[in-house]
Amino acid sequence: MHSEYITLKCITDEKDKLLLLKYADVDITRISGLLHKITLSLMDQCYEHVKKFDNINSHSNKRYAKIQDLVLEKLKDMVYVKTKFIEYFLQPGKKTKEDLLTYVLGFPITVNYYNQYIYAVLIDSLKKEFTINFWDKYDLPRFEVGTDFCQDFYLFRDTKNERSTGSVNIDEGKGTSLLNKYVNDISSIKSVRKLEIIKQVALTLDNYYNKDFPYLNNPYKDSALDLVDHIKVYQDYEKPTQFIKRI
Repeated sequence: MHSEYITLKCITDEKDKLLLLKYADVDITRISGLLHKITLSLMDQCYEHVKKFDNINSHSNKRYAKIQDLVLEKLKDMVYVKTKFIEYFLQPGKKTKEDLLTYVLGFPITVNYYNQYIYAVLIDSLKKEFTINFWDKYDLPRFEVGTDFCQDFYLFRDTKNERSTGSVNIDEGKGTSLLNKYVNDISSIKSVRKLEIIKQVALTLDNYYNKDFPYLNNPYKDSALDLVDHIKVYQDYEKPTQFIKRI
């Protein structure tokens, strides 16, 4: 069971609670260790951002005193949620997407922000795996969607009390390093295994389609899966065929 402090005090939005129920049966056990580490890297970056936000404003902004209690309380929450997250995911047993998002939303990181980060890590890792010539030759950028992290990071105490802390200076490279290390640790066939692992992670992502404003579409799952499948096909085109014979 998860901490009631997180499920009742840190996650208060009705939509978030319904979202968790939606993913109660989505099994992520096979890649829970990897998602755990990558998620912790995002949590650490968001925590340091909020901590820096407090340090800057507490010394130079008198009006900040009115909201500082909220910020300090959320910093304590972030430490607590991260600690419980580590404890829970180090335990053996089945892990679901609901389990993962309980700690993500409780931190609080919005699910869209989280999907954007994981997607950015996957894309960054793939780009480092293949040459620029390969990427351009097969026009692979056509499968990429936005990863600019321009949205602000918000602190929530309840559904009517929130505070923007500005944009986090996200470094997806930290998550990429964790992904690459994970691949190296479990497989000797690095390039093949990485595509399979990235596909497994991509299956846990969400899509964001907007019928009224298509330019706002962020189909993270579909784009990542399409990219992996096309790379597999294009890798075949790169293989020499002159010595292949009928047997």
